[in-house]
Amino acid sequence: MVRGTAGGGRWSFSVRGVADIIPRAEVRLTAAYQVHPRLRLGVEINPGKSEVGPMVNLRALSETASRPAIILGTSTDRIGTPHGMAYYATISKSLRGRPFSVAPYVGVSYGTFEEEYHAIGGLHLGFTERFSMLTLFDGVNVHPTFTWAIGRNALTLLLVEGEKVGFAWSGTW
Repeated sequence: MVRGTAGGGRWSFSVRGVADIIPRAEVRLTAAYQVHPRLRLGVEINPGKSEVGPMVNLRALSETASRPAIILGTSTDRIGTPHGMAYYATISKSLRGRPFSVAPYVGVSYGTFEEEYHAIGGLHLGFTERFSMLTLFDGVNVHPTFTWAIGRNALTLLLVEGEKVGFAWSGTW
């Protein structure tokens, strides 16, 4: 799920489209269920490659006022790879501030396509309750995203590999 999406439900669904990229990444569909407040299980479908893979997101350690959160998970490998899975661990911390919120994260990801570890990270900026920006580094490329949340839905504009434009919609129920 895109950070900045208004929550509120146990089920989530998203669709992402990116123009002029490898077939695997042109369209991505996800569906997930919040099994426990700390565990989300789902499936990722990449129709351009006839690929279906598991998504797991486990909050191993919850964030508090004085400590960051630790997140473990898996999904399909980086957006530019033709196949493979990624396994990751991140540390993140929300910093409430004015006029906006800031939430950096850093971590490591192992991708099975290249069979390599990559340092990953990003920075989420919440400008208003509805509008946010997430700049993420997947270990190879930087991908800025801009999200407008409306109730339980979010619309996102993203730049992939610095030049390809994509859009995403996500919702929760």
